Amino acid sequence: MGAALIALISSILWIVLLLIACGLSARRGGLAERGATLGAFTAWAVSLLVYSRSWSAPQYATAVTDALLMVLLTALWLRTHKHWLVVAAGAQLVAVAIHVVFAFSAGSLWPPTYLTALQLTYWVVVIAIFWGVFKRWSARAVPPTAQIGDR
Repeated sequence: MGAALIALISSILWIVLLLIACGLSARRGGLAERGATLGAFTAWAVSLLVYSRSWSAPQYATAVTDALLMVLLTALWLRTHKHWLVVAAGAQLVAVAIHVVFAFSAGSLWPPTYLTALQLTYWVVVIAIFWGVFKRWSARAVPPTAQIGDR
């Protein structure tokens, strides 16, 4: 019961942080931050609707949503070249790889390991989004430098 409780608390905390990231990116973020947050939120919501109730089998529909989020994050990075997007897209690539490994493991990968590994990648994505929003917010807060000769 201890591991299940920790997983539940971790999931609830992740959802709360995702919702906070959504609010911050809507208020303080730019196009990349808003797009990444909207993509992460949409992927989470769609995953809730399509995931299989049995974690002993691969989550093919969730794998597709993770792959689509990876494509979105990569496209945003190609457009903006922001470092935090590389981290988020890389985490999504790892999530997709975890789905593939579990699908081909023929039951040799323990399902809680599958779930925990996926949760870790989702945490990295949310932390990367916070990093992006913080960088965008702090860039706005810096006053322009004074020109030489200004008094």
